[in-house]
Amino acid sequence: MMQQLQQLSDTEGHAASVLGRQVIEVLALALDDTATEEACTRTAVRAGHLRRAEHIIRQNLANQNLSPDFVADACGISKRYLHELFSDTNKTVSQFIREKRLLAARDAITTNHSLAMAEIAYCFGFSDQAQFSRLFKAQFAATPSEWRRNAPHPERSGPHDTIRGPMKIRRTPVCSDYS
Repeated sequence: MMQQLQQLSDTEGHAASVLGRQVIEVLALALDDTATEEACTRTAVRAGHLRRAEHIIRQNLANQNLSPDFVADACGISKRYLHELFSDTNKTVSQFIREKRLLAARDAITTNHSLAMAEIAYCFGFSDQAQFSRLFKAQFAATPSEWRRNAPHPERSGPHDTIRGPMKIRRTPVCSDYS
């Protein structure tokens, strides 16, 4: 069967790659007769798929098309399987995407005081600034403006880490840093 998969043309290569990974997972489960039910649901292959999906999400935070469909396509897995992978984390794919986008936006707000809030919101896939503000406040217990007011301003004073001394702050994160 694996030889047949290797003999497929380049146009069928993507499908063969997906099918090959799934065959390996099924074989691994069949050969592991000592595995408990919980261990079967958390195979190394599943963990690898989840890590790859999380990596694709982190690499595409500024991509306006980032969605469960986009991630599933990029990983070569079905959307249903992607949702199943994330069910092990007690988060949906969309929740994970939103959380990572909010974290990236928070970092941009903290380190770049010259970018407008609307620009930061748009950079990370939030087309509605009011929705961005509500979600931000729910996640961090402060509005984006409050967060910025309380963030250290590198122009005003040199931020210090009490243990290591002066800290370097990157001043120009932009959307392209997250895509």
